[in-house]
Amino acid sequence: LKRKCLVVSRLRCYEDYNMAVRLQEEEYNRHYESNRGQRRQVRNDGQHSRSEQQIEDQLAAQLRMQLNTQLTENDEAIARRLQDEFEREDELRKEFQARQDEELARRLQLEHDAAEQQNQTVQATESDEQLARRLQMIENRRPHRTVVFADEIAAAQVIFSPH
Repeated sequence: LKRKCLVVSRLRCYEDYNMAVRLQEEEYNRHYESNRGQRRQVRNDGQHSRSEQQIEDQLAAQLRMQLNTQLTENDEAIARRLQDEFEREDELRKEFQARQDEELARRLQLEHDAAEQQNQTVQATESDEQLARRLQMIENRRPHRTVVFADEIAAAQVIFSPH
């Protein structure tokens, strides 16, 4: 019996040892599998986050392109509108300047015509005065006669004729 107890005791020790080893291996395997799972999860999460980041970057780039396109279109529309305004203002300024130039030319022509007319009047008056003086001189040199000679009439016609 003593031997039997000793054998039973040893068997129980082996059993306990085997169970402890098995439990330790199971715990090690669980821990190892947990670590592998965590690393796999981290790797998958990293790949997923990179993929998500690429998608977000692409969306952000598309949004920037759309905004840039819209800004470009808005800038072009503003530039066209400003160009049209500048051209209208330039056309109005040219029309205004042309009207002013026409008015100035008309006034200058009127002044020139008035001065020319006055000059002609002055010249005619001077011419008349000169003719009157010549005739008076001719008349003063001659004795009183009532007959007018043909050469005096011709001289008067030359003097009175338009130049």
